Amino acid sequence: MISAFCWGSADHGQLFTENDEPILSPKEVKLNFDQEVKDIVEISCSEGHTLIVTSNGSCYACGCNDYGQIGHDSANKLGKVSSLNNQKVMSVVAGSQHSLALTEAGEVFSWGDNSCGQLGRGKVDENQAKQPKVIKTLVTYHIIQICSGNNHSLALSNDGIVFSWGANNYGQLGTGSSSQHMDIPQPLLSIRGIPVSQIIAGGNHCFILSMSGALFGWGRNSFGQLGVNDENDRNHPTQCKSLRQQRTVFVSCGEDHTCTLTQEGGVFTFGCGSHGQLGHDNTNNEILPRRVMDMMGTVVTQIACGRRHTLTYVPETGRIYSFGSGSCGQLGLGNTDKKTSPVFVPCPFMSSVNSKSPRAMEIDGTSHIVSRIFSGGNKCIVLANKINSQADEPSIGFLSQEMTVLLRTILGKCVKARVIQSHQDLSTVFYSDAANQLQDIILAVDLYCTDDISPSVLAKFFKSLTSATEGRVQKLQSHTSIRTAYHSRFNKSRPVLGTDFKDDQQNHRNTHIYSAHQDCICSVYHPKF
Repeated sequence: MISAFCWGSADHGQLFTENDEPILSPKEVKLNFDQEVKDIVEISCSEGHTLIVTSNGSCYACGCNDYGQIGHDSANKLGKVSSLNNQKVMSVVAGSQHSLALTEAGEVFSWGDNSCGQLGRGKVDENQAKQPKVIKTLVTYHIIQICSGNNHSLALSNDGIVFSWGANNYGQLGTGSSSQHMDIPQPLLSIRGIPVSQIIAGGNHCFILSMSGALFGWGRNSFGQLGVNDENDRNHPTQCKSLRQQRTVFVSCGEDHTCTLTQEGGVFTFGCGSHGQLGHDNTNNEILPRRVMDMMGTVVTQIACGRRHTLTYVPETGRIYSFGSGSCGQLGLGNTDKKTSPVFVPCPFMSSVNSKSPRAMEIDGTSHIVSRIFSGGNKCIVLANKINSQADEPSIGFLSQEMTVLLRTILGKCVKARVIQSHQDLSTVFYSDAANQLQDIILAVDLYCTDDISPSVLAKFFKSLTSATEGRVQKLQSHTSIRTAYHSRFNKSRPVLGTDFKDDQQNHRNTHIYSAHQDCICSVYHPKF
């Protein structure tokens, strides 16, 4: 069972409380769901409202409802978006004053403010805008990812097409158009051919992350948030070349800053630093990615950016760190001070001692392990799994955000969402009945993956799965399972994973062509095989 802890701005009820006073320290909240709901799958936060996806595919919302963005009439209170009752919702995103939901069928629904065309439904009247409706332009595509900035949105289809719509006053749609906004989704033709693993949106800037770790950004760049060594806006995707050697695996954006996570667990930030949100012990802006030195020596597996603050999570110690603006208590430190370098967030279930165990503290005989961290606007939400203290020690490791993105991308292209649903808590999927769940993941990938999936993507998945299980109990058994599954898929020949933009394009074009270098992937990318 998952517990939710939250802190920060609560002036519109967006943190599930009736009191509108800011929550200065992490507080466990009780969420009133329907009886059939067992767990929370996903959360998305804007400055004024919050969206939740539950394990049965329902969507709940709370917070400001000035434009109908919570999808029900109980303003400031958590309620079910009943218009989506006939849909199985898999993912949600909260824009500044609009909302999006992605369903199991790969359809996107939108509702809320449409002043900049951010609903993607053309011109609709105010009453229609408040009702979740499907974006018809996208129904001929199977969408697997969505994201949203202040007043614009992106979607990624299973065949690799990125769409954008909404406000374009900073070029944040990436189409090269000079129009101030677009109310119908437009494809980004300039990046066709790049296999995309993640789409990301900040306040008024965007990124795509390729399967090889190449990062391309566009939109507002007034503070250097695109990381391209200047402060000029871009209306088309531009590569962040200084990160080419870092193997970026996940990206999160705030209003005007960007945070990236590397495969080795390193954290880089750039853009606006006026509130300390870059974590460099100053308030300077950075126009190039710069490593957060205070996180050196730790392996970070999750990052999350709010409007002007940043969170990081280190599973080895079970600790969450925050830095940036604390004006609404969003750092969780019990005050409203800002911090310019990472500071430990004292969650109720975490020990103040820097333990080497992720199970640092128990409450009422129950251990808690962080599952996911979320941030948006001026607030933070942490999901923590309750684990019986009498149960066996967790046997395999944590799944990082890289693994989450990879697994969702692989399965999202090939299977119905029910396969993902059986593993909805991807970050701690290995903790209970570890061996069986590992076999389930491998089986799902092995059975349902088709030739639509690039060999390089599968290779990266198996490599990440190996890393996730490394150094844990049952390591030998786990690695044997992974190795067997890997070789069963690549028993003829094996691909070489691309490392840059050109390699990404080549791998995408040659989706069905395996590399002639039979042993490269084992000796270079899978040294333990």
